[in-house]
Amino acid sequence: MNQTLIHWEQREQIGFLRAFWESLKLSMLEPSRFFDSVPPQGGYASPLIFGLICMSVGIFFATIYQFFFQGLGFLFQYAAHFPVKDIMAGTGLSMIVGVGIIISSPVSSLINLFLYSGIYHLFLLMLGSGKARFEATFRAYAYSQGPQLLQLIPFVGMFATFIWQYVILVIGFKKLHQASTAQALGAALLPMVLICGLTFFIILFIVFVVAVLVGAAGSHRV
Repeated sequence: MNQTLIHWEQREQIGFLRAFWESLKLSMLEPSRFFDSVPPQGGYASPLIFGLICMSVGIFFATIYQFFFQGLGFLFQYAAHFPVKDIMAGTGLSMIVGVGIIISSPVSSLINLFLYSGIYHLFLLMLGSGKARFEATFRAYAYSQGPQLLQLIPFVGMFATFIWQYVILVIGFKKLHQASTAQALGAALLPMVLICGLTFFIILFIVFVVAVLVGAAGSHRV
């Protein structure tokens, strides 16, 4: 295993920016080669900082673009002669929410990294592929955050981030946990499938409750 490839974990020797760029480039363009050189153990600090930077920058650009397009919506409302007071209130609220999201992004990213690493590690264990410790799962997930910087690209960036991050994550699980492709895919995708399924059933339940309440209200009127 060639440790010289892990530039980020040698940033004190080669410099912060160069180490970040080289590691970002290698993890995104050659993830298999990158994770060949990432040991399952080696501390939490380096992957944590790497992940926080990528996620915080991604959140920043995503929020800026969201505010920009909301601003266009407010302009259309103004052109359609909506009340100026309502438009200003909506703009102010949007700005407050956006600034809050950006300021809190390091904290939310920190929670995300540990929470999702725990979820993924649980699924790795369930699928019999968690051969390494939680630290290995954390390192794989944190070092898969490079595509978050693609949020810089409007529209396309969001989808590219979603797809490429999962590709890198699966490769990370295969390398650091010595998992099969099926096990790595299952551990990476099953949580998302379950969350989507749970969300779907919650929506169905809400629709059902609303329909029952509306029906009950209508019967009382009769």
